[in-house]
Amino acid sequence: MELDTKKEIEVVFENSKEELEKSNINVAKDEFIVIQPFDDGNAIICVVAEGRTVKQMIADTVIILPKKSGTLDVFE
Repeated sequence: MELDTKKEIEVVFENSKEELEKSNINVAKDEFIVIQPFDDGNAIICVVAEGRTVKQMIADTVIILPKKSGTLDVFE
């Protein structure tokens, strides 16, 4: 099924709200990345960085590895 990319970008932000809240992310202040995978490895990647810069990337192929246990030492 072919999806409208512009509409899907809006849907990604809307659908991510609940997950961001579960992760205690302050949308107004914190930095975060949301990845929405689609069929054939396609993905929308939304990056919200310092200074509230929002970058949207549309990728043909994204590989998402399984989650690993542990916390990176740079965040301790």
